[in-house]
Amino acid sequence: MSWYNRCMKRRVDKKLLLYIQDQINNDVDRGSITQKLINVGWQKEVIDGGFSAYQAGERVRLSKMVETMKVIGKSIAILTLISLGIFNVLLVMERMKHDSGSNNAAVKQTLSSIRSQAEIVYNHQGEKNNFNAVCGANDVSQDSSMIRLIEAADANNGEGKVVCGAPLEGMALSYAVSAELLGEYQDFWCVDSSGFAGEISRQINLNETKCPQDLDK
Repeated sequence: MSWYNRCMKRRVDKKLLLYIQDQINNDVDRGSITQKLINVGWQKEVIDGGFSAYQAGERVRLSKMVETMKVIGKSIAILTLISLGIFNVLLVMERMKHDSGSNNAAVKQTLSSIRSQAEIVYNHQGEKNNFNAVCGANDVSQDSSMIRLIEAADANNGEGKVVCGAPLEGMALSYAVSAELLGEYQDFWCVDSSGFAGEISRQINLNETKCPQDLDK
């Protein structure tokens, strides 16, 4: 076959292929398509070749479609995993926030109990009218109930510290207790012998007997 005839055959085959594709898209069955083509002069073997070429093209197109769907599926799976990851992180953060709130409430309640116990110590234990046994000052042992309450506050605030402030020397006529709160910001809860109970911006020192109420660090 000459170069010219091969080119003409490829052009005819392409025209045939487009006709077959158009007919199939219009739900015309193969037998009817074949008969129409024979009626206008096409040979049966050429028509069968056209159908074979169409089916091969469809297989390639289907294969590409499958590969595309796989890529899309993987992308959707990755996005789903990312979404689930973000959701889980938010869920954990919300849970931690809830847990922090519960623990902080327990810390505040425990420090309130410390203040009540300190009044008992002041009025009824050993030498009255002093807070020596609240934090263990002036060579006086710390009250056992105070020890348990401070340990409870320390357990509730995790790694945060609890400080019981007493005078460096001499009789303790005042006291302060502060505990670090859980949460995003470093805040502290403090009670003292003046009746103060509230949030402060820093931890008290061991010899500090009054909660700093000006929020200055």
